[in-house]
Order: sequence, then structure tokens, then C-alpha cells
Amino acid sequence: MAAIDDIFKKWNKDKGYQIASDGVEWQDVERIPFSSPRLNYILRGGVPATGITELSGPESAGKSLIALDLISNAQKKWPEKDTVWFDIETGFDSRWAALQGVNINKLKYIAPEMESAESIFDMIIQLVSSPDTNISARSEERRVGKECRSRW
Repeated sequence: MAAIDDIFKKWNKDKGYQIASDGVEWQDVERIPFSSPRLNYILRGGVPATGITELSGPESAGKSLIALDLISNAQKKWPEKDTVWFDIETGFDSRWAALQGVNINKLKYIAPEMESAESIFDMIIQLVSSPDTNISARSEERRVGKECRSRW
């Protein structure tokens, strides 16, 4: 164990802050709930409202539906915050989104069809840095970013 402790000390010294430690403090993580009680139960009340949560799977697996549900619930829980949809495949259906409870008049919409994956990722990172933005981006499994959603 001493070797691991030495490595931790070196990392912390080299980085100038505590990047590694023994144990973890308990953290209460705010979550974006699902409309489904079962999904909320399975995922302890929804997905974390901090960071990025990725949904991936084959075509027609329900990734977009889950993302729309989360956007709808985020809009209800935090009406003062913006939600953003990156329509990487240019297949966003505003009527379907509205039927899922999304306030499309408050949804920020971006269709970066001519951008590289790196450029799109840079755009997402820039928005993630904003304290007033919840992120939702949609793409297929074979594309960079897959299903990227939610940062506060």
C-alpha cells in the first residue's frame, strides 16, 4: 500500500492540488428525474444534473425519447435555466418534442450539420461552461458524442 500512497503524494504535489485521496466524502448529487418511476428507482432518482451523461444504443432504442423526457423534466424543475439540443442528424421533430412535454419555445436549438466532430465537441464544451445551460445533444452511436446530455 505504501507504493500507492507514494504515487498519490507525487500526483498531488505535481498537480498542485489534491487530485488523489484515501476515501471519498459523501456528496448529495442533484438529479434530473425521469417521468418513469421505474427509471427513477433504477437510477436513484434520475441522472446527475452535473457533468455529462451519455446515452448510447442502436437506432430506435429510445435514446431521443429519454433525452426529451429529461429535457422536459429539467425545464419543469429549473425553469430559469436553458436547455440546448444539438441536432447532429438534423432529425429533430419539434411536434414530437412538444408531445413529450418539452417547451420548444424555451429550447435552444443548434443544427451543426457542416461541422466536424471536434468542432461540435468544442461547441458543447463551451456551452457546458455556462452556468445557465443544460446540454442535450443527439447523434447516432457511430458518431462522436453519441448521446450527450446534461450539464449544469
